[in-house]
Amino acid sequence: MTQRFTLTAILLAVFAPGMLPAQSPAPLPASAISPAMDRAVARARAAVDNGDGADARALLDSLVTAAPSGSNDLAEALFWRATLAERVSDAERDWKRLVIDAPLAPRATDALLRLGELEMLRGHPADART
Repeated sequence: MTQRFTLTAILLAVFAPGMLPAQSPAPLPASAISPAMDRAVARARAAVDNGDGADARALLDSLVTAAPSGSNDLAEALFWRATLAERVSDAERDWKRLVIDAPLAPRATDALLRLGELEMLRGHPADART
């Protein structure tokens, strides 16, 4: 029973971060990303809250395309596109890209944590620690 509860808690933490306040990403300092990116991400999150996931993902797709390579703005757009992705494989791809393309961005640690959680769900604790 404890394992089932733990797996359920992990699944909720990874795939429904808005439902668990402790797992919600911390806000970034105002200077970490551009005000335009901050507003656009807020619009995407609001769209998801209103049941418009497809519109939110389309907005995030355009943000990822427009953001400068290696920038904090790119990292933020990738992070939220992954967080709001419909498929785990899409989320994993974006979190990995964030870590590779913007390893010093404030969201890189959040992305690494999410990747580790995915590995735990797959039953690979050694990979999760790495």
